[in-house]
Amino acid sequence: MKIGIPGLVTSAVLAASAGLTGCGDPAASGTGAEAAPAVFAPERRDGLWKQRMLLVDGGSIENILICIDRPTDRAMSWWGSGEACGESAIDRQPDGSWTFRSVCLVEGGGKITTSGRVVGDLAKAYQLSATATMSGHPDVERNGTQDVTIDASWEGDCPADVKPGYMKLPSGTVVQVVKPSA
Repeated sequence: MKIGIPGLVTSAVLAASAGLTGCGDPAASGTGAEAAPAVFAPERRDGLWKQRMLLVDGGSIENILICIDRPTDRAMSWWGSGEACGESAIDRQPDGSWTFRSVCLVEGGGKITTSGRVVGDLAKAYQLSATATMSGHPDVERNGTQDVTIDASWEGDCPADVKPGYMKLPSGTVVQVVKPSA
């Protein structure tokens, strides 16, 4: 089975990644998972990013716009990190690309294991290619593996209708994807 588009949008593009966290609060999941140690990773440039997600099965999500600032980028990293990620690693490659792997608990149950590679300049444009596998989710339709490629480009300053932590979907709907920290 494949992970549904809504799950990938939450797990990948919001990370985008899009990047591919799918992580919830470990306390909420009741597993008591420990957070992985902090890992250095480059941050995306503040501003409006346009992302297009391509799925191996030929599907795509066109022109998702997301407004990134420092807190948003840290909360939804492009490579999969967070409080619910018990395993999280990122490595710079000799060619300048980054490889990553994360294993994160998913709010509602289950876990998502993601590995992939990012090439490009996180201040201008990059491409993220990854494989995400959801397992143990009570909604069995969400379990499975999906290959995804995200092409992202920096578009400039965020417009008034898309604040940091918000995403504008192709339909024009604006949704909050990162809650401000308390």
